[in-house]
Amino acid sequence: MGERVIDPDKVIEMGKATVKASIEIEAMGRAARTVIDDVDHLVGGAPDAFGRAQKVAGELAERAGEAHARAVRFIDDVKALEELGTWQFWLPNPGNLTDPDKMKVVTSDEFGGGVIGVSGFLMSKYGRGATLYQPGPGSAIPVIPRLDRMPPAGGQVTFGGRTWVPGAGGLLVPAGTPGVDPRFPNLSPAIAEDWKTTHPGRGLRPVPVNPPRWAVVGSNTLGWVGAGLTVVGAGYNQWQQDAKYHPEMSEGERFARAAGNAATEGAMSAGGAIAGAWAGAKGGAIVGAAVGSIFPGPGTAIGGVVGGLIGGLAGGFAGGKVGAAAGRGFKAFVKGFFG
Repeated sequence: MGERVIDPDKVIEMGKATVKASIEIEAMGRAARTVIDDVDHLVGGAPDAFGRAQKVAGELAERAGEAHARAVRFIDDVKALEELGTWQFWLPNPGNLTDPDKMKVVTSDEFGGGVIGVSGFLMSKYGRGATLYQPGPGSAIPVIPRLDRMPPAGGQVTFGGRTWVPGAGGLLVPAGTPGVDPRFPNLSPAIAEDWKTTHPGRGLRPVPVNPPRWAVVGSNTLGWVGAGLTVVGAGYNQWQQDAKYHPEMSEGERFARAAGNAATEGAMSAGGAIAGAWAGAKGGAIVGAAVGSIFPGPGTAIGGVVGGLIGGLAGGFAGGKVGAAAGRGFKAFVKGFFG
């Protein structure tokens, strides 16, 4: 059976109260012994009030120590894993962005996930650039027929402001669709390879299209900043926790534990946030564009941008949480394996 969930702060407060009671009982026993010693020569056989008080006080102090140890053990070994099964861990907490401790604000998952999410959106949109195929000298340039100069197709119909023609299977398709409209050739990306085969040395050559410099710098900078904040946050949280629950530790010990937490939970959380932001931005852009396509005008473009940004933010936060969970699990495994 696992450790029972407790409120460590309340247990520690209870332990402090127990220690205080132990001290007071011992003081009462000492005062009682002073009074009894003054009259013991008259009656004799007085009880050992101080000895009994010391025994009770010692038992109370021992229980207080056990309670404190249990609370600290829960904090160090149990609480971090218990939190993974709660919805509070996995859902954003806006309160973390308004905490009086500014360090907690900028190192929170909500803040770091947002920074990395924007980075992921920029990288998904601009980071890798694009490649166009430019015909080389002497290459045969395909003639793409213009729709307005094509003769009507058999079975052609017009509705909804568009022209539709029967495809190979008889299904109506938008007029002018390459490879589907029987009047148009199949202009798939494979045409580039066909040209290279047909016209060796003269076919299409790849030409990179570089993204805007502000997008490259912004995506890389924000990515590193967000990852750095996530790693620093993991170390800072460990430092604060040890300062509260391990006052007996030296600063060297606390620093070592903070660095270790940054290297495990922090690094995995940052890596997960970056991967999640990228995937979220790409998926969000697709969903956003699909939703935007039902609106007239520039709905598709706007939907893709908004969807990509929201997807990046959500993916960065969720990926960070998954990474943090993996980091905590890894630490628990290592501690359980090596003791």
